[in-house]
Amino acid sequence: MQQDSLFTIVSTASFTNIAQFIKAYPEYASKIKLVSMAGNFKTIGNILPWSEFNVLIDPEACQYLLDMKIHITFIPLDVTHTVLFTPDVESRIKSISNAKFSTLIINLLNFFKDTYKSVFKFDFPPLHDPVAVYYLLNPNAFETENVHVSIETKGEFTFGACCADWFKQFGGAENCTVCLKVDVEAFWNEMIKSLEVCAVNGGWK
Repeated sequence: MQQDSLFTIVSTASFTNIAQFIKAYPEYASKIKLVSMAGNFKTIGNILPWSEFNVLIDPEACQYLLDMKIHITFIPLDVTHTVLFTPDVESRIKSISNAKFSTLIINLLNFFKDTYKSVFKFDFPPLHDPVAVYYLLNPNAFETENVHVSIETKGEFTFGACCADWFKQFGGAENCTVCLKVDVEAFWNEMIKSLEVCAVNGGWK
C-alpha cells in the first residue's frame, strides 16, 4: 500500500477491523474514505428502534473513525429499505439467459423474505450491501446531505444511535455524507446488467 495514495473502503459489516487497522497505522487515517452500509437516521433500526446492526455491534469503533477525521458516507436503512426485491424485479431476473444462475440469485434474494414480513411488515425483502457498492459506481443516483454525525456510545436507551446534527445546532464540522434516497430503478438496472454478465462469464452451465 502506498502511503500517499487515497483509497476508498466499502464496509458492509461492523467498523471493528477498520478501527483496529487505523489504531495500528494512524498515518493512513487521512488517506481513507469510507462508504458504509450502516446506520439509520430518519427511520427505525433493525435491531433496536434507534440502532442498526452494523453500528450497534461496535459503536465505539465507528465513533473512533469519526474522531480520527475519516469521512464516512453512510448508506443507511433509510435508503436500503427502499430497494425492494419486488415481483417485477424477480421477473426480470428470471429472464436472465442462464436459468440455473437466475434461480440461485432469486433464492438468495428471497432468503429473508419471511423475516422481513413478520418482523418489519415488509411485503418484499430489501437489499442492503450491494447498494453501498452501487454508490461508488453512480453517486449521482443518490440524494445526500453532508452533516455532522456522532455515535451514541453511552446512552442507556439510545446506545448505537447515529446522531446527525440536521439543524446545525451544535457546531460540529460536517464529517459525514448521509444518503437519504436512491434512484431504485437505476440501481436495479445496473444490478441486473451485472447479473447478466455473471451468468454469461461465470462458468455456469
